[in-house]
Amino acid sequence: MKKNVLKLASFAVGLCVATALTSCHSGEAYEAEETTVVNNVTQLEARTLSVHTNVAATVTVGTETKTGQDVEFANPAAAGTINITATGRQAKTINYNFKDGAVLYFDVELESAGKTFSQADVETNGATVTNGTDNAGDNDGVEASFALNGSNNTGTTGDYSITVFTPADGGTAGEDVAKGQSYAETPMAIDCKPDGAQFDTPIKVTLNIPGSDGYDVKVKSGAEEANIAKDGDKITADIPHFSVWDVILNIACADLTTETKNYDDVKVDANTGSANVKVDYGYETDAETAKSAIAKKLLKKMFGTAKREITKKVSWNAVEGTATVKASQTVKTYKFTSGSKTITVTVYGKVTTSVSIETSKPEEVKTHGGGSN
Repeated sequence: MKKNVLKLASFAVGLCVATALTSCHSGEAYEAEETTVVNNVTQLEARTLSVHTNVAATVTVGTETKTGQDVEFANPAAAGTINITATGRQAKTINYNFKDGAVLYFDVELESAGKTFSQADVETNGATVTNGTDNAGDNDGVEASFALNGSNNTGTTGDYSITVFTPADGGTAGEDVAKGQSYAETPMAIDCKPDGAQFDTPIKVTLNIPGSDGYDVKVKSGAEEANIAKDGDKITADIPHFSVWDVILNIACADLTTETKNYDDVKVDANTGSANVKVDYGYETDAETAKSAIAKKLLKKMFGTAKREITKKVSWNAVEGTATVKASQTVKTYKFTSGSKTITVTVYGKVTTSVSIETSKPEEVKTHGGGSN
């Protein structure tokens, strides 16, 4: 007579084995197969920080520097700064924080500088200063311009230009948004030169922002707010001096729901010590919102990148057996209002993983010549 014996072990942290054995009677033989299941295996640190830029750039995280349009840093510090530079582009410094996550992805636009106009051409010939096609192309078609129209520059001298860009930092992180709260965000800004120029009467700066009609927009420099006039997608602001002027988008979170998305289990040889899990990342929104330059910049700044599939690496100490990796994700849907507009966005956020390892090992066949239990 043979009896199969199953040993089951369930581990929360470490190893705790519960074993059930049958008795062996005189003259009987048995063979036993040992199966051990280790749940909630301790995962090794495996942070991944990825940066995508619209042009080849130099990216520095901590003491490590990489170049290219798509760069990846393995196990950087849990929080720090990303410094990004490229020839002829606006440099950016971004603060990052993994918090309790393991993957960060940044989709960064390095805007080209606006077109340059000589002081004589602007002040004497009355030329209209524009941001130019290159800078407009880097900003989803946003056009910016101004002319002095008789106003005198009483400050500094130098060439004139206007550059549209997205400030790298500042604003509300998506995970900090709460239902019922209002926020003043800065999806874009304008940098007018020469720095420090002062005007005896305010000049009119015109912004044509595709898809901005109906949104609650302000133009401010620090606490100073410019008088603005709106006409469809065109915003005209009275600017008394040159500095960085922020284009503020006022929004309110009208609703917020949270769900959990479960992914299919991934099974691998536990001796490899790691597995790759494909998960969603970033945000997705409706077609109308996606066509709005100012809304698109807002969502990109708050939530990182439009929805895409990324690879999350899960690691553990290699052992014999089969590893099963489970992954689940927090998915939040936000409903924002701004002026007469509504923005609905679904965000694929924090991914939680767990690892269990199962091993099987046959035991030696034994017989007894006597005795009983």
